[in-house]
Amino acid sequence: MMVLLTLLFIFSANDTIEMKGGNGIFYRVFTDQRRLCFQYKLGRNWSEAAVLDTGDVTSPSIAITPKDLLHIV
Repeated sequence: MMVLLTLLFIFSANDTIEMKGGNGIFYRVFTDQRRLCFQYKLGRNWSEAAVLDTGDVTSPSIAITPKDLLHIV
């Protein structure tokens, strides 16, 4: 059985990554003053940014599995 994993990168610039999940929710990870931040958008507005990590944080990455499991590194 072959499983096809499709990841759609929508926006990528200056340490910001946005992706759309299969559930219609958009996800964003980005760096802000060396902090790793996360937001989601369902509809028109982005959620308030949540700080996931602090310190020497650069170049975040995000992936969504076919079952909409979010992976941030």
